[in-house]
Amino acid sequence: MRAFLKNPFFIGYALLYVMSVIVLAVFGFGPAEPVAVLVIFGLLLPGLTLLLTRNDQALPARVDAAPAESRLVLAYLLVIVLFLTIGLEAIDGALPQDPANYFARLAGKLLFFVAIPFALFRHRGYRWPDFLRFDIGRRGWVIAIVLSLAFIAVNALIGKGLQRIDASGYTLATLLWGGALVYLVLLAEVGLVEEYLFRGLLQQRLSAWLENPVSGLFLASLLFGLAHAPGYYLRWEQNAADLFAEPSLLFALAYSVAVISVSGLFMGVLWLRTRSLLIVMMVHAAGDWLPNVPEMLKIFGF
Repeated sequence: MRAFLKNPFFIGYALLYVMSVIVLAVFGFGPAEPVAVLVIFGLLLPGLTLLLTRNDQALPARVDAAPAESRLVLAYLLVIVLFLTIGLEAIDGALPQDPANYFARLAGKLLFFVAIPFALFRHRGYRWPDFLRFDIGRRGWVIAIVLSLAFIAVNALIGKGLQRIDASGYTLATLLWGGALVYLVLLAEVGLVEEYLFRGLLQQRLSAWLENPVSGLFLASLLFGLAHAPGYYLRWEQNAADLFAEPSLLFALAYSVAVISVSGLFMGVLWLRTRSLLIVMMVHAAGDWLPNVPEMLKIFGF
């Protein structure tokens, strides 16, 4: 624990978190949400993850040249930022209506977050089994199911997902089989898209480069949060209009650090303890499932 508290990346992350909460407060956004997110996603869910995996051995993860590969992924994050700003805006201009807009955006995410990065690493000799393995065993499925249910329970207790479902007017049968379809789509949209890039590629290589998994965890989580800032600032109406008023760039950066990056800590701990992209994908998709079911069912034409 002492070595953990002395880790410079942990200290730097903690300072940025406190500064971000202060910035949000200056803009009138109280500390209730950031503190709640910190308790749940920075402490409770990671703690449950450590408890579930206390006797488990993480899957092996291949990293051939950590410094060069880390620099490659860090440089590629600039491409991701451009896609999240210019690319998505171009898609919205060309295909403004759902479901064409939704599936075009999904295809773009799969291209820029998964296909192109994989092609870069495929060129370096990697194969899909180096990142996505389905042989997680019975323990892996137990871990994925328990954490997924815990994530859904958190959203049910403190989020607006149940209210949105109740107001949607969908029958139970539609919610059951339509909800299953939504979950499968989210496995690709948030599970594969975000976890492949930020955990399977970035966190794993930063940990190897820095020769410290804790350093890799906090740096990757910070970058995961900051990658959302352009979307909050430039595409606020589509991404966060129900959360806060039109933000300044400073507000978007602070919110991304104080709220989004902390949820990245949970995913990062899960990756660190399992190194299973499939498990992390399943849990992430479950976390986004309840809040998005009514909207996505509407997009799919239910």
